[in-house]
Order: sequence, then C-alpha cells, then structure tokens
Amino acid sequence: MGNQMKTFEKSSIKNRMTGSKWKGYAALFIIIGTLFAFAAMPFIQNGFTGKSIDELTLVDEPSVTPEFVSEQPSFDEVEEIVVEREQESIKQIVIKDENQKTISAKISSDTKKKTLTVAPEDSAIKQIEFNDLVDNGDNTLRMSTMSTLSDVLVMPEAEIEDEFVQVYSIDPSSLNFTNATVTARAKGNTLYKCKNWDFTNQECVDGNWTLIMTGLVPGEIYSFTLTPEDPGYAETGVLNAWMVYYTSTNPTIPKYRTWNGNLSSERNASDLGTGADAQWTILESSPKSDGKVLATLDDLGIVKAQLWDPLNQSWGNIQTVATGIGTTNDAYRGMDADYEQNSGRAMVVASNGTADAL
Repeated sequence: MGNQMKTFEKSSIKNRMTGSKWKGYAALFIIIGTLFAFAAMPFIQNGFTGKSIDELTLVDEPSVTPEFVSEQPSFDEVEEIVVEREQESIKQIVIKDENQKTISAKISSDTKKKTLTVAPEDSAIKQIEFNDLVDNGDNTLRMSTMSTLSDVLVMPEAEIEDEFVQVYSIDPSSLNFTNATVTARAKGNTLYKCKNWDFTNQECVDGNWTLIMTGLVPGEIYSFTLTPEDPGYAETGVLNAWMVYYTSTNPTIPKYRTWNGNLSSERNASDLGTGADAQWTILESSPKSDGKVLATLDDLGIVKAQLWDPLNQSWGNIQTVATGIGTTNDAYRGMDADYEQNSGRAMVVASNGTADAL
C-alpha cells in the first residue's frame, strides 16, 4: 500500500511537470507568432516591396481615392442631369384655340435633334416644328385659323391694296423654345405679320402689318421662321372667281376654271360615274371658308354632290343626294345648292319626281 502511494505521487508530479512544459512551449509560440505578425505587416501593406521596415515606414502612403473619381458627379448631380434631360425631351403639348377649345393634331418628337413637330388637323397651318423645346410647366400652344375675314382686322387700307384672303394666328408665349418652322398652304400671294396681335379678340390692335413674304402661289406650300414673340399672320391676294361646266367629249367629269384677272387652265372635278352624263351643274361658295359645294343632275335623273377641300386643294368623294327625278324631268333643273350662313354647312335640295315636292 505504501509503495502504491509513492508511485502515484511520482506519477502525478511527473504529469504536472509535463503539462507545465507544454504550456510554456505554447506561450512561447504565441509570443513568436505575434512578433512575426507585427514584423510582416509593412510588407503586406506595401505589396512586399522587399524594403526594410524602417524604409517602408518612411514611404508616403498613396491616396486612397484615384484622381478620376473626383471628376465623377455625385449622386445629387446625376439626379440633376437626368431631370434636365427629361425636360429637354418634351413629347406632348396641348393645343388650344382662342376659345380655349382643344385642337386635334398629330405630334411627333425627335430627341436626338431636340425637335417636336405639331401637325394640326383641318387648318391652313400644315405643321410647326419647334427647335430646342424644353419643359416650361404650362406646355400650351394657342393657334387659330379665322373662318371669316371680319371687320375686327384693323389694317391700313392705303398700305395694303389687296384683300386678306387668309388669316391665322399663333401664340407660343407659353412655350420655351428657340425658334420654329411654320409650314402652311397658301391662298394668297403675299404674307403679312402683325406684331401687336390680340389673340383673344383675333385682331391687329394697332393695324401695323409688316410684309414678310412675297411670291406665294395659291395652293402651294410655303414656310417661314417663328420666334416666341410672333403672333398674327395674314395673306393677301385677289379673290378667285370659279366657273363650272361640262363638255360633250367627256360629260361624266365636270370641269372647272378659276379667274383672278387671268383664266386658269381646265381642271377636273370628281367623276360622276359610268353613263352618268352631266345635264346641270351648280357651284356655291362657303361664307365661312374657301370651301365649295358642286351639285350635278345627270341624264339618269340622279342628283349628286361633292365638296371642295381648300386645305388639300382637292374635290371629295361623290355623294348621291336624290334618284327620283327620272329621265324625263331631268330636262329641268330640279335641284339647288347653298350654304347656311351661320353654321357654314352645305345644303343640296332636289325634286323627288312629284310635282311641288322636294
């Protein structure tokens, strides 16, 4: 028993000594590893240049931010640039007349050229192409084509001898643009501009009309430059007289000519159809525009009508009005045509073949 206790004590002492020895080794390794890490740190930071620690600590550290980064816009600046580009590429504007009614138009834009083109429907103005148009908050274009050349047009009669045959006005004051190109179809042969134009009342306030173009050809397209301050325009010229007739060589197609001091060449209206030889023709002009209505009675006893489109300078499709006159009563002009003075609508009346009935 005593020997066993001595053996156990020796073994315990030996184990404690052995454990202490390994703990000492571990502590030594930790100290060496720490010293190595501190010694290697400059090499790691400087890309292992091979310089000594003293040399490395004396080298200036390079700037963390390269030079080109400082030239890049900040996030706020990028936002401002995007907003500015959105303002430069307006794709829609509102078009209204002098009564604040919306005018129908086709609108197209070219962001590369920074242009926006407006093509109004049923107007003497065929299109307006704006350059450098940017968002102005209220992107409203006002324009008007006067249907009647009324007395509100104040003009110096002594300076302008010919009559005004077409008047239109453009109010681009709500738009932000450099200039625009206006394309229109002429009715007269000269173009005047009124700088002091009252758009609401559609009149030249001081009567000061300035000649800006000559040599216009009625029915042909012409263009001029519009600035943000430009307002009312008027064409002058001699009003044309029209005459309609038919010929025995081709009686299914009514003929017409115009006269403004000189007689025009012979032109064709729309064809009445096979076997429908014209017997009677009537032509009436609109009190509201340069439109016209042509009514015909053919040898089949059929009354037909067609309208002249002053904007496109062409006759429309044939419309059948009445078929009951017959081939006997067609010897008499049993039809007539005219315009309503207030509405400007064309009317055609015809007999139905019965006495005293229309």
